[in-house]
Amino acid sequence: MRFGLDWAYGDMSVAALRAVGADFIGRYASTPGNPKNLTAREAQEMSNADIDILLVFETTAERALAGREAGRTDATSARKQAIAVGMPEHRPIFFTVDFDATPQQQGPIDDYFRGAASVLGLDGTGAYGGYWVVMRLFDADLIRWGWQTYAWSGGNWDTRAHVRQFSNGHTVGGVDCDYDHGLGKDFGQWRVGQQAPPKPPRGNPHVPLALDGVLGGQTVAAMQWAMSIPDDGVFGDQTKRALQTHLGVTVDGIIGPQTVRTLQRHVGAPIDGIWGPETTRFLQRSLNSGQF
Repeated sequence: MRFGLDWAYGDMSVAALRAVGADFIGRYASTPGNPKNLTAREAQEMSNADIDILLVFETTAERALAGREAGRTDATSARKQAIAVGMPEHRPIFFTVDFDATPQQQGPIDDYFRGAASVLGLDGTGAYGGYWVVMRLFDADLIRWGWQTYAWSGGNWDTRAHVRQFSNGHTVGGVDCDYDHGLGKDFGQWRVGQQAPPKPPRGNPHVPLALDGVLGGQTVAAMQWAMSIPDDGVFGDQTKRALQTHLGVTVDGIIGPQTVRTLQRHVGAPIDGIWGPETTRFLQRSLNSGQF
């Protein structure tokens, strides 16, 4: 277990960190130009001093209630800022749910993290929040990284979380900060110039799909992602042509019996040339298994 500090505003010195025994920090990305944002100079200074960094993104406390498009927008901005300060590509970014979210609010929060993962991949997506939010996101397979605060947690700790913020309201080196523990060898930390380990294949952020036989936006997006085209969930001309290319049939943008029979053969569905709910269920099963 390692000890670190996180803070929003102020200049923390390396000497102040060492004085309290901290060897990692949690710092922000946010709206571009916000004075709380981690700078390239600070990231380099900490890295030179062998102090690891975690990057967390927050604009407003309840931003995660804004849903999927907000998640995509924030992840795009966060990735751009991360590159600018020297964060290696393989490291995660944590997105905050900085309030006591109810189960009824989990739907838009889930959508927000689906949006973030569509930009960063699940392996690059983490959440900061209380016990129940972090637990629900892990259970739904919408994050790979968790930073749990003791706030809104009722004394519970999710054992899957990589970071625990266990105490707030401290002052170190003149800076208001919180205390954290990093758990295990890898809790999402990084330094500028750090070499990436071999990169595992990125998982499809739109799966698992319900086997409901409905060719809705999530199923289409999962299929688009598997074909390496923009995953907007719209089954339009580009997607139809990409599907035909993927299946090796004539590319005319018309999903007729020949295309459907080839698709059915590809996903193991009964072959009748009609794309109905049963074919879609086999497609969903194929996408969930990563075999599409």
